[in-house]
Amino acid sequence: MSDSDGDASEAYSFDYSSDDMDADQDDAQVALENRYFEAKEAKETDERRAVELFAAMAGAEDHAGVDGAAAFAFRAVKQMCKILYRLGERDRMVTSFERLLRLGLVEKAVSEHKSEKGITSVLDMVSASASADDGDGGRHRFLARVYAVSLQHLEGAEGNKRLWYKVTLKRGYLLHAVGDDAALQGVLRALLRSCDAPAGAPTGDGATAMAAAAVEAGSVDALRRGTQRLEVYALQLSIYAKRRDHRRLRPLYLRAKQIDGASPHPRTVAVIHEAGGRMYMAERDWKAACAAFFQAFKCFDEAGEPRRLTCLKYLVFASMLGETDIDPLTSQEAVPYRNHKEISACVDLVKAFQDNRIADFERTLRRDAKGVLDDDFLGSTVAELLRTLRSKVLLALVVPYTRIRLAYLARELNGIPEADVEALLVDLIMDKRVDGRIDGLQKILYLSTSKSHAERRDDALGKMADTIGALSRGLAARVR
Repeated sequence: MSDSDGDASEAYSFDYSSDDMDADQDDAQVALENRYFEAKEAKETDERRAVELFAAMAGAEDHAGVDGAAAFAFRAVKQMCKILYRLGERDRMVTSFERLLRLGLVEKAVSEHKSEKGITSVLDMVSASASADDGDGGRHRFLARVYAVSLQHLEGAEGNKRLWYKVTLKRGYLLHAVGDDAALQGVLRALLRSCDAPAGAPTGDGATAMAAAAVEAGSVDALRRGTQRLEVYALQLSIYAKRRDHRRLRPLYLRAKQIDGASPHPRTVAVIHEAGGRMYMAERDWKAACAAFFQAFKCFDEAGEPRRLTCLKYLVFASMLGETDIDPLTSQEAVPYRNHKEISACVDLVKAFQDNRIADFERTLRRDAKGVLDDDFLGSTVAELLRTLRSKVLLALVVPYTRIRLAYLARELNGIPEADVEALLVDLIMDKRVDGRIDGLQKILYLSTSKSHAERRDDALGKMADTIGALSRGLAARVR
């Protein structure tokens, strides 16, 4: 055999060996993938068995050196974390979560994007309903451990500033939900400092490349800072709104609305507008409150957040307090929710309010008290809303008369005390909405006779037409 033949034989032998190794590698990858999906399938019927399968796969020595083994280990541990959490095995879940953090942040088992997404998905799951607890504070202590472990690994890892920010922001919302104000203030300060920190100097070959990179990096960094600052402001506004601290809420809300060059998530924008709506309600600026709550509703709807229904109810109550003739539930965005169980009561309330049907209005409130009074914010507006409706009905009742007994007005207002009728009339007279005086001894309201007989007749006829129209709409609603 010649030298050239020998070289050819060696080359052929090398190629064969390489192909053989590739085949072995492919077989190992297929086996690994099969084990992963076997464990996922077991999750549907026996979660404890699925945990053991995922654990065996993530710690298997026979997969060392197999391409993609580390990535499958990351996915397996992520599944373990979620299953163990559902099973209530908190200690094992935290241990598994630490392993997930090491795989994603230290060992770089997957890309930074996949690592961030996987870790965030676990945190989102355990943080849901953070304000609820199991009675002995155990859930809150568990969540505190999870976040402490997360931040410990993030602070020791290079890069991952974005993930540190996301985890810290989530921890801030958790502390807000459980009412730990002392720890929350430290978190807010750290978040605000991170919003001001530069992303880092760009690098490149040559002065021109560096200058171009600097401009591009500066633009991206400005967008990041603006977006993150809005997210932190949203958290702060939620805190102030819950405390009803409108002195601090107003300037921060106006500052948030002035931020340009940001790309916030619709949920962030919704939280900001909801806080603004609450502030305007406290200031009795009903028109501004309606606009803010409508924007909050639309943004929550865009984000797919259940809170959209809460903001829609806030919008309905604000519109009634503002005595607007426009039904907010007829807007294109709100119509799909008119028949929702949480909103259908609002439809009845608006109809009764616009038609001055106090008995129907109060009956609906009592029937659906849970949906209204369970919400502290809505519950605080009920007294003002009833006062607004009663004042509206009083104005319609007194039109055709020169004098009228308070006892009659009390009966027409669904049997409220005469003292309450007198207080309402005093406010209407002071606001110059009623031209008259009250005889406190005889309990009679005397109205000014400055109007001519013809004017009073026209007013009475107008009242009669309004009453007939209201009855007609009420009958039509019952027929439907």
